[in-house]
Amino acid sequence: MSKRFSFEFKITGILFVVLALVALTGIFAYQRFTGIVTKISENLRPDMRLLTAKALINNINDAEISVKSYRITEDTLYLTDFYESVQMADEKLSELHEMSETEISSERHLRLDELDTLISQKVRGLNELLLLQDGFRTQKALDK
Repeated sequence: MSKRFSFEFKITGILFVVLALVALTGIFAYQRFTGIVTKISENLRPDMRLLTAKALINNINDAEISVKSYRITEDTLYLTDFYESVQMADEKLSELHEMSETEISSERHLRLDELDTLISQKVRGLNELLLLQDGFRTQKALDK
């Protein structure tokens, strides 16, 4: 009987060693897996500069649509939308400037300055379209 207990103890001991190895392997695999998932999620995180630039483009497009809608309908609600869109675009441009201040690259600063100039020209052109529209309304009133 003592041989039987000795054999059972050996088997039980081997099972505990195997169980401990499986547990250690599982813990190591879990740590590696969470590390990989963390690296992937960091790489997939959207760039805030890109999101801000896309919002800026949307605001400029909204401003242009508002001007076109105002010219067609002469509804002053579109003027309000235009000025709000221009204000939001200005805020987004300021956010881009703040984000770029953390970087040392002078090339990016030059590009942002060029973007600022282009947006100013676009808004100035849209304002001129609005002034032309007002001139046409005055002319229509005088004609009547």
